[in-house]
Amino acid sequence: SSGAYQLSAYFLAKTTSEAPARLVLPSIYMVISYWMSGVNNNFVIFLGSTCCSLLSVLAGESIGLFMGAAILDMERGMVVMTIITLALMVVGGFFVQNVPSWMLWMGYLSPFKYSYNSSVQLVFDKPVPCDGSG
Repeated sequence: SSGAYQLSAYFLAKTTSEAPARLVLPSIYMVISYWMSGVNNNFVIFLGSTCCSLLSVLAGESIGLFMGAAILDMERGMVVMTIITLALMVVGGFFVQNVPSWMLWMGYLSPFKYSYNSSVQLVFDKPVPCDGSG
């Protein structure tokens, strides 16, 4: 035994210690943008929507760490992460409503999908049409 920490202990300590710093800016963004939009002035709904967004931030960070460990070349990793992030955003449901059928399975991997869908369900307590009629 070399006396070094196990990889799992290092990773858990690193993730736990960096989480507050990673969550401060998204929290500030949510505080400003949620109340500025004026969609639902319920504080409990705000907390739920903010928690969904912060969990999405942590899930996105995990995907980035996984790709960083899987792809050792930095330039190649940046290209792959850009493509994967854009693909996950497309299947997330916010930018594109009608995702091609061959991409539907990717939606289950997208943290954007879960964050968006849960926030929509929390904020709007009834179905809202997106055709401008509502």
